[in-house]
Amino acid sequence: MIVELEGSCDENGMMMDYGEMKRLVAPLVDRFDHCFLCDDKDELMQSFLATTPFKHVIVPFTTTAENLVFHLLDELWKIFLPYQQVTSLRLRLQETEISYAEAERTREG
Repeated sequence: MIVELEGSCDENGMMMDYGEMKRLVAPLVDRFDHCFLCDDKDELMQSFLATTPFKHVIVPFTTTAENLVFHLLDELWKIFLPYQQVTSLRLRLQETEISYAEAERTREG
């Protein structure tokens, strides 16, 4: 996953410290990293996962890269919204070496 921010810089020429950005993004990455994604409509798989120690996340959508990138973008946008200097958030979710889904959110006004 690649997270790109656009916005205004402070007097030192910095929009956001990378450490701060990592701190904000890490919980979401940790939640989804190396987990099994399961559509909330897939009752059979949910029953199976309930009997295993597999790390999994139940999501309210079909588990395509496109749906996942929009979901992650929405989650990250909520996190970055209080940072007024951030005017745009772009997210790329790499599925393979040559295929990815990408989405962008821009602050209105």
